[in-house]
Amino acid sequence: MRRSDPRDRLYTAEEYGRLPDYPDCRDELVRGRRIREPFPRPIHGHLQARIGGLLDGFVREHGPGYVAVETRFTADRPGRLAEKIAQYYAAGTRLVWVIDPRERSAVVYRGPDAARVLGAEGKLEGEDVIPGFRCPIRELFD
Repeated sequence: MRRSDPRDRLYTAEEYGRLPDYPDCRDELVRGRRIREPFPRPIHGHLQARIGGLLDGFVREHGPGYVAVETRFTADRPGRLAEKIAQYYAAGTRLVWVIDPRERSAVVYRGPDAARVLGAEGKLEGEDVIPGFRCPIRELFD
């Protein structure tokens, strides 16, 4: 479960840098708040490496696009995920894929509020952002 600092206070980056580490969880500063979350499971890293490798090979050949990829894990809260997606779009991202290992599915966002769910038989497509990129979702889990 995600936990904010018990005092729920705001920190500067300098103050955060002086805080003790939590070796048993992820620890990050988000909009001034210290957020601690459990580490993701190994499948999270596997999926990141898999999709990253596929995208890297494709964009080296065809050119980059503004796509962001998130891999959900059990500690993710819908509100935090929605916030991250909104931040991606505010930064100029034009396509977001959220991979869900538990459901073996993906959610494709064409805007912060424009989502389409794809099951295991669906395909991630680069659409007009990375034209020609296609990856069956089931291949991410093979």
